[in-house]
Amino acid sequence: MPEEQDRALKFEEVFHESRKNGKNYLLAIGIDNYLHCPKLKNAVKDAAAFIELMTKRFQFKEEHVSGLFDAEATRKNMINVFRDLAKKITVDDNLLVYFSGHGHYDEVFDEGHWIPVDAKLEEEDEYFSYNKLITIIRAIKSHHTFLIVDSCYSGSVFVGGDRSSVSERLERDPSRWLFASGRNEVVSDGSPEGNSPFAEQLLSALERYSGEGISASSLINKVVTATSYNSKQTPIGRALQDVGDQGGEFIFRPKLDEAYDWKRAKKAHKPDAYRIFIHTYPNGKHTEEAAWAIASLKNTAIAYDDYLAVYPSGKYAEIALEKQGHSEEEDFWNRCKKAYSISQYRSYLIKYPEGRYKLKAEQEIQTMKAYGDQEREAWQSAQDGHTIETYTFYLQNFPQGPHAGIAREEIRRIEDEKKARKERKRLADLEAKRKEEENKRRQREAEERQRAEQKRKSDEAAQKRKEEEARKKAEQQKNTPSTQSNEKKGSGNFWTDLVSGFVEGYAEAQKKNIPPQNTNPQGLYSKQLNLAGNWRGNDGGLYQLTQQGNNVYFRGFNGYGVVMSQGQGVLNGYQLTLTVQYPNGVTANAQLSISANGRQMQGTVANMYGSTAISLWR
Repeated sequence: MPEEQDRALKFEEVFHESRKNGKNYLLAIGIDNYLHCPKLKNAVKDAAAFIELMTKRFQFKEEHVSGLFDAEATRKNMINVFRDLAKKITVDDNLLVYFSGHGHYDEVFDEGHWIPVDAKLEEEDEYFSYNKLITIIRAIKSHHTFLIVDSCYSGSVFVGGDRSSVSERLERDPSRWLFASGRNEVVSDGSPEGNSPFAEQLLSALERYSGEGISASSLINKVVTATSYNSKQTPIGRALQDVGDQGGEFIFRPKLDEAYDWKRAKKAHKPDAYRIFIHTYPNGKHTEEAAWAIASLKNTAIAYDDYLAVYPSGKYAEIALEKQGHSEEEDFWNRCKKAYSISQYRSYLIKYPEGRYKLKAEQEIQTMKAYGDQEREAWQSAQDGHTIETYTFYLQNFPQGPHAGIAREEIRRIEDEKKARKERKRLADLEAKRKEEENKRRQREAEERQRAEQKRKSDEAAQKRKEEEARKKAEQQKNTPSTQSNEKKGSGNFWTDLVSGFVEGYAEAQKKNIPPQNTNPQGLYSKQLNLAGNWRGNDGGLYQLTQQGNNVYFRGFNGYGVVMSQGQGVLNGYQLTLTVQYPNGVTANAQLSISANGRQMQGTVANMYGSTAISLWR
């Protein structure tokens, strides 16, 4: 027999009448061996452990349990098993779903998914979306539906809405809840020798529970606290909106053991404990004894009559009748004491001439005659006022009066009630403060989420602006004219333009009477050439040249503004020698001849693979 702290019924709790019982259905899905996603270690183990716990300790029958593991957990099979459940589950039944595997969050459509075993990465149309899951929940007409999801981004189903939990739910009201292992975040799979952090705390909370039944919200509170303290993820659970929730909660009820529960009821020995026992075992071996225990503890005519109404020929029927008579006499005597009049005490003596309170009634009559009307009026006034002041006034005038003891007792009772009210107010104030702090915390979290979302959108907008500016800049560079607007354009034939440039340059030098400075191979004279600027190549590229004396540096861009080559070289007259480097590590040497007007270049680029002709102009 297990220890008391591990059993089901917790008789110290206030008894609540539960609804009509239906069937409890369980669907568990666990996936470790993904075909296209990283494999997990504990998903199948966690789902199997959950099934074992539900069927052994709680009220789930094996014939109402379904499981999809690894290769079975395709999207098609998931939909089919949900369809079968929707056909068989009635409004009196409950559905519990446990999913353990990979999850995905689609930022474009703001939607979370379960990833089936055969789905490909980033192929969202192959995933099992939360929108599909919500559609299924609406279709299943269960009394309670409770989903427990241990996957990344499982809390994304709550994005965009918030709903505060209610501290006390009634089992008879329908509910639709989801408990996620994390918010819109990545969650841990755990070490190979254990469970995931979420599953470890979930299974532990259910195994340790020793009450009559643990509600969804109570379980969530326990698991959230323990998981947050022991890992870097924060589970979240609450009712789902717009799917049929009516304020109820699923209750995990342990399996029953009448012998053990009767032992617990007798040890508690309170009416509520016996009432829970009778409700749980209406036709049990000890049900009549429990009903008699309730009547004996209450010891009233009504309580004994309740027993006799159910067991008119029961084991305790004769004793109940006798005690019922005594109880009626007791009730009549209490009414006489409360009235405190000679006529009432005399009526007791007439009705019960040999009653248990015969001598007391005769004494009260003699006392009232001795003290007279003044004491009776003072006592009546004290009772009417029923305050510390009125009872104190009576004691000051009749310290030895027949009601002095009752007056002192009433004063103590009133003082205790004041203390109790003060304590209740203190506790209520503390609870109000706690709720206020909780509301502030939730508001801060909402504001933080809003700021994070605004920052994300701002960063995205800034990135888009940068990309657009880069695109426009590349487009402008691509469309930049090869010469200034006032410069003469080439004919399109390089050698024609080259000869023309030499002639024009020579003529311009003679016109300006410029003395020779550098001699080119053709024997023409010119100033030191300035090659800095943008050059367009016959390969479609754009080349930016800078110059310091005879040293020339360049970078080559493709049509999209991406650097494709760079290097440096030496200008000697009208000959330019360059060393070229490419992103793939290949180097080359370029020999270029420059036209007399300094606007065209012609030559070759040679590397390890051979030589290529190139021409540039500006």
